[in-house]
Amino acid sequence: MRDIFNHLESFGISIIGSKDALELLVNVSPDALHIHVSLLILFAVALLLRRRPDNWLPWLVLLLLDLVNEANDILHHSMRVPLDDRAAALHDLLNTMFWPTIILLFGRVLFPPARTPVLQPPSADQEATENQLSSRSRQ
Repeated sequence: MRDIFNHLESFGISIIGSKDALELLVNVSPDALHIHVSLLILFAVALLLRRRPDNWLPWLVLLLLDLVNEANDILHHSMRVPLDDRAAALHDLLNTMFWPTIILLFGRVLFPPARTPVLQPPSADQEATENQLSSRSRQ
């Protein structure tokens, strides 16, 4: 059990190092990075699950991933920084989930799904017309 905890801890620390390196690489603020990555993850999960981005499932996967990320930040940043990281984690959570939540709430209203036509049995008038056409074509 101790080995699992050690592996999780080293994995969490490496994730933080990777995020810091990504911020330096793309030269973007951490807040902007949260927004950009959240939208990339939302659309990637939607593609993988074959759902629309305004479906609740990709949004929920993103929320769970972000909660794990923020818990990791609290656990490992608290070792380095004596500040209250819970407020920073809440700020990051709101930043990350803002646009995906807007997409979830308004996506179906702004971009309704394509409706597939419902096949209905032909009416009596349609059947009579089809019968007349088929009898004429036989003549």
